[in-house]
Amino acid sequence: MTCTIRIENLTKAFRAHGGGTTTAVDDISLQIEPGELFFLLGPSGCGKTTLLRMIAGFIDPTKGSIYFNDRDVTSTPANKRNTGMVFQSYALWPHMSVADNVAFGLKIRNLSKTEQKKQVGAALESVQMTQYADRKPTQLSGGQQQRVALARALVIRPEVLLLDEPLSNLDAKLRGELRNEIRRTCKDSGITTVYVTHDQKEAMSVADRLAILRSGCVEQIAAPADAYYRPKNKFVADFLGETNIIEGTLGVEAGGFHVETPFGNLPLPHSDCPAGSPVRCSIRPESWSLVGSEHPHALHGTVSATTFLGESTHVEAMVGERNILAMVHGRRGVTSVPEVGKPIALTADPDEIALIEA
Repeated sequence: MTCTIRIENLTKAFRAHGGGTTTAVDDISLQIEPGELFFLLGPSGCGKTTLLRMIAGFIDPTKGSIYFNDRDVTSTPANKRNTGMVFQSYALWPHMSVADNVAFGLKIRNLSKTEQKKQVGAALESVQMTQYADRKPTQLSGGQQQRVALARALVIRPEVLLLDEPLSNLDAKLRGELRNEIRRTCKDSGITTVYVTHDQKEAMSVADRLAILRSGCVEQIAAPADAYYRPKNKFVADFLGETNIIEGTLGVEAGGFHVETPFGNLPLPHSDCPAGSPVRCSIRPESWSLVGSEHPHALHGTVSATTFLGESTHVEAMVGERNILAMVHGRRGVTSVPEVGKPIALTADPDEIALIEA
């Protein structure tokens, strides 16, 4: 059964030490579509885990409502919501075998041993852990334990799967390997999934859509590429990776729009702002290109630093009184980037210049 999660005006305030309250989740409303892999992303303390735990039923909201399809589950106990949860700590029972850990939820539901064996086998196969069924969790690596925790959550066939920073205890290489594994497993199951993380790369590479949170509020909800190249504001732009924030004035010319800055004009494909409006742009390092000095939209500066990273070369240039970070891919970065102290001319892809809230 597919499930839509609808959250309406959800708020959670905790009583603070010494009196008063702290609002962890502040009047959030959003909808997660059936079968969607939806990420709650943000820095520590932004409210993402509190929101996830309210969806799970572990924390009661101060106000607001949570719906699974048209069913109001706001006051429904956690064990009646038909959700599967994968914790940061895995929470596997060390004295039980892998198979018994996965079967635990089925035993509580009083399924026959034959049916338990069948469903446990299918769940372990889905996470590629069939050959480890008789081992104890202490005999497994961290990545293998996480796969078992995922199988245990999926085997009960929940309406909603909830993952609370499931890869944060693993090393960087293993996290990268398991990202695709988790996405494949979740999409194959067709279960609506809510995934909490503070890792931008994890979210960008796995999510269908993501909500970026700050101080208990949602800053933006979008597909990963839209959030990255079309951030709503400076917080989102900075949080999702390196960017150049440039301020100027919107200008109009025969060929279209541009942003007038103290050190040159940047082309824009379109804008809803009137000419003369102050604007602020977010431009990712990879959106810059090296051009000839005669280019009509070239920004002229001086190279202050270069860093060769193999697949790309990072370039820092002083343009006017500000520092611009650009990234040149491939061998072009080795052969065409001017040396430190030499002049450089840059322009940005108009389709990758994002106007953000001032």
